[in-house]
Amino acid sequence: CAGDMAVVAGCRKLVVVDVATRTVVGAISVATGASFDGGVGVAISDNLAIAAGYSKCCFVDLDAISVIGATAIDVGSSFDGGVAVAVSGNLAVVAGASVINLLDVASHDVVAALDISPVARYNGGVSVAMFRDVAVIAGATCLTFVDVRRRRFVGRTRITTGTSYVGCVGLAVHERTSTAYVAGTTALVTVQEIKNACLWDYDDDGGCTACSIM
Repeated sequence: CAGDMAVVAGCRKLVVVDVATRTVVGAISVATGASFDGGVGVAISDNLAIAAGYSKCCFVDLDAISVIGATAIDVGSSFDGGVAVAVSGNLAVVAGASVINLLDVASHDVVAALDISPVARYNGGVSVAMFRDVAVIAGATCLTFVDVRRRRFVGRTRITTGTSYVGCVGLAVHERTSTAYVAGTTALVTVQEIKNACLWDYDDDGGCTACSIM
């Protein structure tokens, strides 16, 4: 949402809806590269909607409801794979199956591409949310953490959501309690103490020893 407007992005269009009146106030074509059965991520930065699919990240002016930029991206997902978007300051964080792209919101340029190792199959969906300067990326079997300011991977926690590698998961982060919630096909996983993401130690299996899973 952007104020009293809801922004919905699909593979071919971005639609703006007035929440109060429940009416469509604008719709515009976007070319994100996603297919009809592929997921598109969207986030809001001031008066911009940032919508990303398999191969393109589109920037839409919400006042004029017009596309003002489109940038080629590579996040390791396929035409029918889900892509997620979040915003951290002046950076758009676009997460796919195995890579995140960081884009400058003002220039629309890709400023970094970080390998996060596969969190989903190339045709599977991921979700992303911000916790301070850390991007939290959820896939079917793990929660991955990337410091977007330092542009480096900082941790991963194994989870069991009941979702396959080609299915989507939902993610929400509660900053005050430092908790991530990941919803899959058969399980809602609660991961606590994510505030320690940059301080984690790892066990022999590469798991996190500082956070707890409920």
